Amino acid sequence: MTKTNPMETRVKIAFFSKGCAICTIPDGLVLTRGDKCVVEMDYGLDVGAFMGEHTCAMDSAPHENAPETPVKHARVLRTVKPEDLSKMEENETLAEKALNVFVTFMQQAGTPVKPLMSHFTLNRERLLIVFGSPEHVDFRKIVAKLQWDFHTRAEIRHVGVRDEAAVVGGIGSCGRALCCATWIRHFRTINVRMAKAQEISMNPTAINGCCGRLKCCLRYEYDVYAEAGRELPAIGTIVEWDEYEGVVVSRDILRGELFVRTREHGMRHVAANKTRIMTPATIQPPSDEKSDEKEEINEHSSGEWTESGPARQA
Repeated sequence: MTKTNPMETRVKIAFFSKGCAICTIPDGLVLTRGDKCVVEMDYGLDVGAFMGEHTCAMDSAPHENAPETPVKHARVLRTVKPEDLSKMEENETLAEKALNVFVTFMQQAGTPVKPLMSHFTLNRERLLIVFGSPEHVDFRKIVAKLQWDFHTRAEIRHVGVRDEAAVVGGIGSCGRALCCATWIRHFRTINVRMAKAQEISMNPTAINGCCGRLKCCLRYEYDVYAEAGRELPAIGTIVEWDEYEGVVVSRDILRGELFVRTREHGMRHVAANKTRIMTPATIQPPSDEKSDEKEEINEHSSGEWTESGPARQA
């Protein structure tokens, strides 16, 4: 394992209540990938699975899409014991019961909610319930009831559609598990310009994820596409090469290639570095600044998925 200083080793832990964190680990504790361990978080004891070391490179130069974000007071205490596993099973049963109480209470109050997750910490110091709803929900009364019935600190979170996907999970169009359900801890701002820079079809099925919002992965390669795209003739530019002349109608940005429509020879495929610009593009695409601003507002999230909605707690 990689040590960040002589006294501390940092590792990645994935929690069974969703999400992951970077935690310190005591010297002498040896873990292999997948080992269950007890972790002391700022909200109490929780159980997670060891996912591997946390490299110093990410500590020194964190990327905006870094998979994990350090959590204060997060440290691995030990591996799980048989009594911990028994307690986890009891907690799962009790958490399901608490979720049923919550849903029943909301139904009686005439408030539509979509229950997503319920979770007790290992010592039942905290009960977390996550739900989605298209309406504003006042759940102060149910918080008090849950705390009275289950003798614990109750926390209820109303989350948005992106967070719903993170909790429920699923398979993306790439065929892999959703990023938000496996490693993303922060939702970064995403807008339509990022899809346009990559020249992706504006068809919602191509640019929207399972949550119905713009795909998180549109941001991953945006900078590369934006930089490479500036080196190529814009769509609408008239170019010539060899004996051909035509207008650029499409581009393969990463390969540096152009699709050019010629008058006599139809559509041609040519490397951009073999062409000469005759007439720069004069017709600019319609401005979508307003829609981009709207997307930024709608897509922006102020941090961790588990903190993206309001919560009531004792």
